[in-house]
Amino acid sequence: MLRFPGFVKKCEYRAGVCEALISVRIHELFTVVTVNGLDIYFHRLTGSIDGIGFSQNAEYILLGPSCQVQQSERPAVPR
Repeated sequence: MLRFPGFVKKCEYRAGVCEALISVRIHELFTVVTVNGLDIYFHRLTGSIDGIGFSQNAEYILLGPSCQVQQSERPAVPR
């Protein structure tokens, strides 16, 4: 593994298969990837996740009663 930061560009994508709205925004220190209103902040130089939050102007998709959502696990932190 080379461990170099990756480069991404600002974009928006609407996935029809799972009805997801994905957007990528570039800021000075962070790249923010938003999936259905959930913001994931990536440090621009290291690529590590720095935090999460919710977009104020998000288009939320309501899940039906038959949909089961699994709770995500916290990634292991290297020591």
